[in-house]
Amino acid sequence: MTTRCRQSQQRRPSGTNLLGLCAAMALAAPAILATLSPAAAIPITYNLSPPVMGAVAGPPPGVEQITGTFTLDPTGSLFGPTLNSVNLTVTGPVSPGTYDIPLGGAGAIQSPGEIDVTNAGATAGFSLFFANPLGNAPDNVIRIGFFSPNIINITAQQGTAVPATSAVPEPTSLALLGGALGLFLLRRRAGRRHTG
Repeated sequence: MTTRCRQSQQRRPSGTNLLGLCAAMALAAPAILATLSPAAAIPITYNLSPPVMGAVAGPPPGVEQITGTFTLDPTGSLFGPTLNSVNLTVTGPVSPGTYDIPLGGAGAIQSPGEIDVTNAGATAGFSLFFANPLGNAPDNVIRIGFFSPNIINITAQQGTAVPATSAVPEPTSLALLGGALGLFLLRRRAGRRHTG
């Protein structure tokens, strides 16, 4: 027995399918591009553990120790990372005290491997310099640079900024792409039903 296909079924030109695919891609592309983001797209809170320590030759001689936390958004601005908050305590001979203000205010742009902080009265400030740009991995502090009231550079003998939370992005771009393709296939299927 021979089975014959109906030749009477009307076929749509292949350009219509291509046009539908292009339309679906055009609608999905802006949404996909808007959601693309690096792996560290949310602010990361860092703990200084072990505390940052460095010897000061003096006068007066001693050891500077810095403890505490800070929150940095590695992709906070087109111009670089932003320091959202800071709560650091310095003990030692140079400028002891609490430093809880990002230099330039909350959200101030920072160099990728550095944070700059000051205290409430803006009477003292310092920078922590890291071995690498801050991200989702622990990073060693290599230098402490006090810039107010005096300029004093101290080589860090220990100290690591350890992320307290690991930033894991949601793969929204894949979900949007899958949704767009799903809509395209549903539209294609519905088009076939109307022609047969």
